[in-house]
Amino acid sequence: MQGPRTVAEQVANVLREAIANGTIKAGTPLRQDEVAEQLGFSRMPIRDALRQLEAEGIVSIHPTKGAQVARMDSVEISEIYALRELLESEALRLSVPSLADEKLDEAEQVLDQIDAERNVGRWGP
Repeated sequence: MQGPRTVAEQVANVLREAIANGTIKAGTPLRQDEVAEQLGFSRMPIRDALRQLEAEGIVSIHPTKGAQVARMDSVEISEIYALRELLESEALRLSVPSLADEKLDEAEQVLDQIDAERNVGRWGP
């Protein structure tokens, strides 16, 4: 799979993996200064990564309390994946007519890599 292209994507991947594997627990505050110091980046890409994770439903950001790992139960997680399945299936259906063989081969390689990867934190964007 192609690696992250920006620092914010790298940070989002690190945080996503830590949250998925339980290293960072639900409800844990994610302070930009602390994360920046731990990962060795400035606060701006940390803020961008947190916003990306908020859009994915992994982090919640409160205007006065800051960011924290979202609390999700198994029902919410199932709903999120059910919606993703519907949306991604529809996006694929709409794109298939214009896909070239090389893109289908590339997609097959990505699926093989996903099947081989046991760490779910690495499955996302």
